[in-house]
Amino acid sequence: PPEKIELQTRQQILYITTSISGREREREREIERESMEEQGARRHRRLVLIPSPLQGHISPMLQLGAILHSKGFSITIAHAQLNSPDPSNHPDFNFLPLLDNLSGLNGSKNIIDFIATLNKNCTAPLMKCLAQVMEQQQPDDQVACIIYDNLMYISEAVANHFKLPKIVLRTSPPSYLVAYRAMSRLQAEGYFPLQDSMLQELVPELYPLRFKDLPFSNLTVEESLQLLTITGDIRTSSAIIWNTMDYLDHSAISKLQEHYHVPFFSVGPLHKLAPASSTSLLKEDTGCITWLDKQVPNSVLYVSLGSVTTIYEKELKEMAWGLANSEQPFLWVIRPGSVSGSEWVEFLPEGYMEKVGEKCCIVKWAPQKEVLAHGAVGGFWSHCGWNSTLETISEGVPTICRPFFVDQMVSARYLTFVWRVGLELEHVEREEIERAIKTLMVDKEGKEIRQRAMDMKEKVKTSLCKGGSSYNSLNGLVEFIMSFGLIGDNFGLDSSAYLALVQDSVGWWLGGERSQVVVKSWRRGPRGPCLECGARNYGEIGVTSARWAVRLRMRWRQEEAKWEREQMECQIPNRCQRLVLVPCPLQGHISPMLELGTILLSKGFSITIAHTVFNAPNPSNFPDFFFLPIFDNLSDHDTTTTNLKALGKAINTNCEAPFLKSLVRMMEENESLDQVVCIIYDVLMYFAEAVAKSMKLPSIIFRTVGACAVLALDAIPWLQAEGYLPCQVSMLQDLVPSLHPLRFKDLPISNMGSLDGVVKLAMDSRTTRSSSAIIWNTIDHLEHSSLEQLHQFYNVPLFSIGPLHKMALAKSTSLLIEDTDCIEWLDKQALLSVLYISLGSLATVDKKELAEMAWGLANSGQPFLWVVRPGSVRDSESPELLPEGFKERIGERGHLVKWAPQKEVLAHGAVRGFWSHCGWNSTLESICEGVPLICMPYFADQNVNARYLCHVWKVGLELEPELERGEIEKVVKRLMTDKEGEELRQRAGDMKEKVELCMREGGSSYKSLNDLAEFILSFQRSSLFTFQPWL
Repeated sequence: PPEKIELQTRQQILYITTSISGREREREREIERESMEEQGARRHRRLVLIPSPLQGHISPMLQLGAILHSKGFSITIAHAQLNSPDPSNHPDFNFLPLLDNLSGLNGSKNIIDFIATLNKNCTAPLMKCLAQVMEQQQPDDQVACIIYDNLMYISEAVANHFKLPKIVLRTSPPSYLVAYRAMSRLQAEGYFPLQDSMLQELVPELYPLRFKDLPFSNLTVEESLQLLTITGDIRTSSAIIWNTMDYLDHSAISKLQEHYHVPFFSVGPLHKLAPASSTSLLKEDTGCITWLDKQVPNSVLYVSLGSVTTIYEKELKEMAWGLANSEQPFLWVIRPGSVSGSEWVEFLPEGYMEKVGEKCCIVKWAPQKEVLAHGAVGGFWSHCGWNSTLETISEGVPTICRPFFVDQMVSARYLTFVWRVGLELEHVEREEIERAIKTLMVDKEGKEIRQRAMDMKEKVKTSLCKGGSSYNSLNGLVEFIMSFGLIGDNFGLDSSAYLALVQDSVGWWLGGERSQVVVKSWRRGPRGPCLECGARNYGEIGVTSARWAVRLRMRWRQEEAKWEREQMECQIPNRCQRLVLVPCPLQGHISPMLELGTILLSKGFSITIAHTVFNAPNPSNFPDFFFLPIFDNLSDHDTTTTNLKALGKAINTNCEAPFLKSLVRMMEENESLDQVVCIIYDVLMYFAEAVAKSMKLPSIIFRTVGACAVLALDAIPWLQAEGYLPCQVSMLQDLVPSLHPLRFKDLPISNMGSLDGVVKLAMDSRTTRSSSAIIWNTIDHLEHSSLEQLHQFYNVPLFSIGPLHKMALAKSTSLLIEDTDCIEWLDKQALLSVLYISLGSLATVDKKELAEMAWGLANSGQPFLWVVRPGSVRDSESPELLPEGFKERIGERGHLVKWAPQKEVLAHGAVRGFWSHCGWNSTLESICEGVPLICMPYFADQNVNARYLCHVWKVGLELEPELERGEIEKVVKRLMTDKEGEELRQRAGDMKEKVELCMREGGSSYKSLNDLAEFILSFQRSSLFTFQPWL
């Protein structure tokens, strides 16, 4: 009967559930036992931590010690007597004072002398103390590792003497080290010594830093580079620990990982992970907490300028009156000795305390972490030291940024312009102070900043929770250190070979993670089969590799032979991996997609071009491609190129169903020969992503514009929300906040329909939907800053593999017929004498503008090659409307064509300059040949590219679109004959050399292309192989 069956079913479910629950409980007990055993094993491992004797360095090292102690390690702190920590705050630590003879030495003076003296004086005491520790260690309490502050670089030599592993702790942000490492490059490129006029300019490739933010205040450039040499090189150390969160500094960490070939562990913020205990060298006045308890929530401004900074009497008074006039409650830390010439508050204005009354609380030093976590605190006026920066971010408190030196300027710029949770205070003047405080504490802008700060606080919490980046990284660090502890039982390998194997394995995995490339499921060597996609246990990977290499050699050889047999049996040639490329039917989009196809064909993939009937490419130029037409049903009205937004909408509406039908038919007909592994589509052809998703195929976005233009487009929704858009005419020449060097008139919104439509386009293009990666036709050195910022927005790998036209085999990708006779004309011209003029495949001019261009060129006296595209002059199909007498005037000096082989023209030795519309393809082609430009943009990304060419890369001259013959003559002569033009040409030549380096083996584009090919192959591999850890 049904009731009986139902009863039996319920009983079976109950039995199965009970069995599973029993097994789960047993597994939990087993995990608990293993955890206890691991804790016990760690108790046999002692770590020696060596901090630098500065407040901002001692605190994070003691916090790290507390964290590692909670993980089961024994901790010894080997510390200088100068600024020695209080052992009573850490009763579980063993403290070893180093007799340093540093009394009276002040770290706030000459930092190089201080560090050199510190290391010199500590060498012998550290050697002696460590020798005692090693002699007295018991089998159940052995030193496993030394962890040292990067300023205490002598620790590395001492560790080498005792053959101990060593790890560096960096207490400054990764972005600071990136900036520091760039200084040698900037010096080589002639930026130093700096002119005062350059201080406010952005540093190339280091957005958002200006030259004044570089970390060499109080030092010469030479001294700064010397400091980098002694503290920035990890020499033979095994890893780097960073007091940061991966999401906060991902771009900087990724860049540094390319230089330092060791594992990175981002385990911050340390103060949130460490058990609560005081690490301060100064006595904290906890009475201020009682005062805070009486204040209204989010009403108090906390003011503290750190443990080293000093100010003058005048600055103190300006601060005092600015705070008083703001009428906001404030808690002000005035550290004894922090005001030059004063013991404490003697220089406060007369009657000041009476004026501020109960609104103010002044203390000598505060328990800062507790203060920032207090509900009454709504803002923090900070010097932007890294510890203070992490503490304020962790509590969601927005910041007024007043940096003084070293890494503080870098942190301040990131707080203000990258994370956007701070306000800059440029001048310590009472009116500016009052204005900044009211903006932060009262105005709408301050509320928006506070909301962003609270969002960052939530991200910090996520990174610390189980499964978060800092949580995982800390566990990885523990396992990594434990692998050092196994040296005594290292499977027969000597210590150096064992450590190299572990480090290699962990470093390989971390390298894959940092570049966000999917971990390979197979690697021909002992590392690969020990990994699975999503592996997270660094130490286990390293130790397993060692076991594999020694104990399981036979098993490895057997498995390798088995894999090779399977490969032979499968007989899967590279050509059966087919990629479907979907270009947008515009000249500037089709060309790079066809070039990309050519490059991927050379990498062994088969290529299908799925194209609209409108503006279809010529198949005869690409005999190795398979062309799949999409019947788009576009009307003549649809295909007008004057409204790009309408054209894009029509294409995506009409093409999805025909593309799906054509793709299914192609896959069915070629099932025995081809396997489609991926669809790569132009970002404007987003219908292709929906088709890929329905077919369960991976998809990759291809962007044919520069990263700087995408960054500008992405900013438009924010600018609208902030009230900047729609823009008033009076603001068109103003710089856009956070988008230097762009003015509001340069934003990519012209010819794109309504502002709301552009906002929607920006939001649509910003999402990657379900796509797996983004390919950029750009060069990392050219747009490093923009790519770094975009990397924070997109949670998929980015592959910068440009310039595509230089990496692809030479073939015509033009939709227009090229007049190659112009090359013969160029052959007759003098070297570096000709100006090439071409305004692209879409731009148009009217008859008056054509005439002004003509006479400006004629009057310049320079030879020129001028492309006048049919249809480019409104109401005319030919250049017959050129002014009467123009051809006679220019004679053989000028040559006009309907369309030119542009890449060949720009590479010709006779060409000295390029008058361009600054489309991205033309921009890249000109840069690649070292040809400087006259920039006259029209719409979309062209305005952005033009500003970068002129004001960032400095290889172009601006020509405003109001064409006038006198202005044209002047700018042509500036480029072609004047000293200014020669300087532009020299810079353009330097950029050309950098482009060539990027494409060579080991260059950024070369590596990125190989990574892309490997990434695409991983789509197929994941279906062929699935390996699990065997041990």
